[in-house]
Amino acid sequence: MSVAIEQIKPGAVFRFKTASRRVTGVNAGNVTWEYADGQKRGGRRSGTQWIHYFKSDAIEQIPDPAAAVESRKLLSGREVPSLAESIAVTLNTHCPAKWAVVDLETGELWGHDGAQFKHLSSPEAAEVAAVAKQAANK
Repeated sequence: MSVAIEQIKPGAVFRFKTASRRVTGVNAGNVTWEYADGQKRGGRRSGTQWIHYFKSDAIEQIPDPAAAVESRKLLSGREVPSLAESIAVTLNTHCPAKWAVVDLETGELWGHDGAQFKHLSSPEAAEVAAVAKQAANK
C-alpha cells in the first residue's frame, strides 16, 4: 500500500482510502494536492502532506478521472476538452426564466420556464446577445 516516490509529481493522481488526490506540487519534501473530483471533504478541497506520509498512504497511481479523451471545437475556434463520462451541471434558482444556457459548440440557446428547457425565441436570443455584449465590455 505504497507508491514509489518517483511517481509523485504534479498532475499524477493517486487512490487513497477516502478519495483520489491529484498532486499539484512538490516542494521541500511536501506534496500539495487537491481532491481529483473537486469535491470538499472535511471542509476543504486540497491540502499539504509530507511526501513520505503521502507515499505510504497512497494505494496506487490511477489515471486522472478528469482527463479528456477528445476535444471539441467551439464556434469561436477554441478547442475544449471533452470528458470520458458525462457530468451533471446543476443550477438552483427561484427565477428560472432569468437564466440562459448557451451551447458554444452549436450556437443553440436554451432557457427554462420552470417546468422544462426550451429553445429561446429570436427576441429572447437578442436579449441574451445584448447582455453578453454588455458583459464583454465590462
